[in-house]
Parts: sequence; C-alpha cells; structure tokens
Amino acid sequence: DDPMPASMLRSSAEVPSSDEQARAASRTQTLRRGGFPRPYSVTRLPHRDITMQNVPGEGDFEHYQGVWRMQSLPNCAPNGGDATRLTYAVEIQPKGLLPVRLIEGRIAADLRANLAAIRDFVEAKERLEREALRAVAQRYDRNRDGALDSDELGALAAD
Repeated sequence: DDPMPASMLRSSAEVPSSDEQARAASRTQTLRRGGFPRPYSVTRLPHRDITMQNVPGEGDFEHYQGVWRMQSLPNCAPNGGDATRLTYAVEIQPKGLLPVRLIEGRIAADLRANLAAIRDFVEAKERLEREALRAVAQRYDRNRDGALDSDELGALAAD
C-alpha cells in the first residue's frame, strides 16, 4: 500500500536511531537527491507518503527533501475510533557555511505552525460538514409526512 517505490527510500540500516547518531551520520553521509529518509511507521500497517524536494539552485537550501507519512491506526482513538499517525522526516543542507544546528529550532517552530494550520483547516471542514448534514436533517424533519419525492431528494443531495 506504499505508493513510494522502495528504491526511493533508504534501507533501514541507513536510518539512525537517535538524534546523536543522526548528527554523527550526517557528517559522513552524502545526501542523495531522490533517496528519501524513512519516517517512523508500524511496518505491518498500511501507510501513505507525500514526498517533497527543493528545486535545485532555488531557495535557502542546497538540499532539502523529506517525507510526510500518514498511517491509519485502527481502534486507537476514543470510543474505539480510528486515529492517524503523522510522521515527518527531512534532510537539509543549507547553502554556504550555515550550521544546521542554528536553524533546527526555526524548522521545528515552522513545523508546529504548519501542523496547527492543518489541524485548524480539518476541524473547520469537519464542522462545516456537520452543519450541512444538520441542515439537511432539519429540512427532512420539516417535511410534514416524512416522505420526500424525487425532486426533493435531488435538492437534498445537491445541498
């Protein structure tokens, strides 16, 4: 169920298991465009990936690529509902001599802001969908005999 070919992901042997190991590996590892870092996931569950890369020669980074991984977690939300785990892995190499450590905080802050914006958008969309369903139900309830003819059904479906 993974849309990203295995040739685009690094093998798990190449993936450091701690921040310190990642920093040590980054001093010796050559970044490869199109060889994406592997985000965390439970391997027996399906997942979806969204990859991103900078346009070579543009922007603040010599190299920027990463993966957003979404993985459904059945029965992990309240009341036995499903949840989704979102993980993120990124590689960056700034232009010039700017050390990555100096910009890590900014990247983390931007990531938090992006995730908050995504959450706000999804919550607003869900709220609008609930309100639309409530309006359809109210229109149905106002129908005096509770039965709708085909024109009324079509109008409700269009709403």
